[in-house]
Amino acid sequence: PSSLPDPRPYREIFVFSSNFQGIHLRGGPVARGGLRFSDRPSDYRTEILSLMKTQMVKNAVIVPVGSKGGFVLTKNIFAPKLN
Repeated sequence: PSSLPDPRPYREIFVFSSNFQGIHLRGGPVARGGLRFSDRPSDYRTEILSLMKTQMVKNAVIVPVGSKGGFVLTKNIFAPKLN
C-alpha cells in the first residue's frame, strides 16, 4: 500500500506452512541480498524490512537495490518426539 514508509518493497512474497512462516522483500527486479532466520515471530517482517534497507545501502555500488528474506518457526520441528 502507498501508506507504507519509503523505501517500499518492489515485491513482497509471503510463504506459510504449519511449521514456519517466511517473507522475501525485493527492492527492485534485480536485487542482491540474503536469507535470515529470525527469532522474533511477532515482528519478523519489520526486522527483514530493516535488513532489506541495509542491503540497499551496503550494495548500492554493486546493485542499486537490495533484497532480504527471512523466516520464523511456528512449531519446534527440532524437538525430540516423545512416545
